[in-house]
Amino acid sequence: MEMTREQQNILARSILLQNSVRMVQQISAMTINPANQTVINIQPRNVGLTLGFIVEVTAGLTNGATDGAVLTPFGVSNLVSQFVYTDLNNVNRVQTTGYHIAMLDSSRQGFIYGGSYAANVPIGYGNNVAVMSGAATLAANVATTARCMYYVPLAYSANDITATLLP
Repeated sequence: MEMTREQQNILARSILLQNSVRMVQQISAMTINPANQTVINIQPRNVGLTLGFIVEVTAGLTNGATDGAVLTPFGVSNLVSQFVYTDLNNVNRVQTTGYHIAMLDSSRQGFIYGGSYAANVPIGYGNNVAVMSGAATLAANVATTARCMYYVPLAYSANDITATLLP
């Protein structure tokens, strides 16, 4: 019996995934001043199948107003106003806000992205890495640090790499 195209694709995908080596590569690290540089372009390494990007943003915030400031409901996930990923054929594959990526990350893993279980687990499993951190309020003329890590997916999942393939 001859295989259908879908069956051939599933077979090829499973062979590829069984023999692939998953790795994480640092592609950029920089310090910027958002007052001078509002857009950051990063050229990824086009090697292998890119499943997604981990973007870590650490920001120093100072409230120059005379009144205190309060976080929005989406908090520090608003540190990035927009993510755009354009593939080699100049097709926008991802174009969305930072808080949407944070909500998507939570939805994909089934619980709040960067959240942890209660810290009273006997093996010490808990909030060990500050994925999202920032003060709930920012007093006038006070500096603080906020941090948010995003996972920008380019594939549907680690096993479904359909979206990573270029047309």
